[in-house]
Amino acid sequence: MHCKVQWFILLAVFKTDFRLPKENYFTYAKANDIHLAGYPLGLDTPGGGFIYEMADNKIAIGYLVGLCYENPLLDPYEEFLKFKNHPFVANIIKGGKILEQGARTVSTGGYFSMPKLAVDGAMFTGAAAAMHNVPGLKGIHLAMKSGMFAAEAFMSAMEKGGFDAGALEEYPRMFEMSKAKDEIYLGRNFAQALAKKGLIKLIHLGAQHFTKGKGFRDFLPAHDDKDTLKPVDKVYKPRIIDRKLLDGELFADKLTGVYLSKTVHREDQPSHIIIHDPLICADECFDNYLNPCTRFCPGNVYESGVDVKTGKRVIKLNPSNCLHCKTCDIKDPYGNITWTCPEGGDGPGYTIV
Repeated sequence: MHCKVQWFILLAVFKTDFRLPKENYFTYAKANDIHLAGYPLGLDTPGGGFIYEMADNKIAIGYLVGLCYENPLLDPYEEFLKFKNHPFVANIIKGGKILEQGARTVSTGGYFSMPKLAVDGAMFTGAAAAMHNVPGLKGIHLAMKSGMFAAEAFMSAMEKGGFDAGALEEYPRMFEMSKAKDEIYLGRNFAQALAKKGLIKLIHLGAQHFTKGKGFRDFLPAHDDKDTLKPVDKVYKPRIIDRKLLDGELFADKLTGVYLSKTVHREDQPSHIIIHDPLICADECFDNYLNPCTRFCPGNVYESGVDVKTGKRVIKLNPSNCLHCKTCDIKDPYGNITWTCPEGGDGPGYTIV
């Protein structure tokens, strides 16, 4: 799957579930779902927020940051906090309390980023197959539909007595003939257009609207997200939100967010996060990018510091904080980090749906 990542424009999604006072439950927004774009990222970096009404005076609020961003000093979680502090959003959530928090990445490269759906002994469905309605920010229904197709193909393969790619070919055939494929195909170039800068972005998106997803050319090129960062001396320092706002009620710091995700890892288990060459982190990555992993990780898994014994710079890992968002596996500029499944299936314990 790693060979396909270069065609993904990934979004880091930070989501919080709030319980609100009855008197201001969506008082300031007469809608049960809201999509917002622009602030605080501006036009050059893809991203935007969402606010969804839920039962029992609850809302889900989240922010998405395209991992094709260029500034290594940018902290996607900080952008989420700035978004929550915008007057429009702040008026909706005031008086509420965070119930649960989490983060993940979503592959939004569209139809051209999808892998082969059936290979010897395996089928890929849903997010594992990059199935996502990128313009609509929807994917659960596509995961369900592809799972249904895969189940039918599995039963057919059982009757044939084999599970090689040929026996499972019924699955990609059904998908290609489905409305699910048509839906994904309409957004095949959307994420690539969204990664354009300034007004050019709007022109590309407008062209796609009138050409049913084609735009000015089909199969718009994209780049590996890990290759988009600029050296730290070529970028500006983003504004950091006032730490006094981090009250744990409306605004949580990263470690409080880890607690609210109900993440559990056995403390003595082997680290499921592998840094292949720590010297790259301590030398090249720090010199060029000031270790962006210490910012793009929403769980403070990575800490940059100096070893008191040797005086040398080191990266410390806190794998028990991991939210399993997999941003590090994708955005590390040297491809030096690999995320693997933790022992025993440990991780976040989300309960609110």
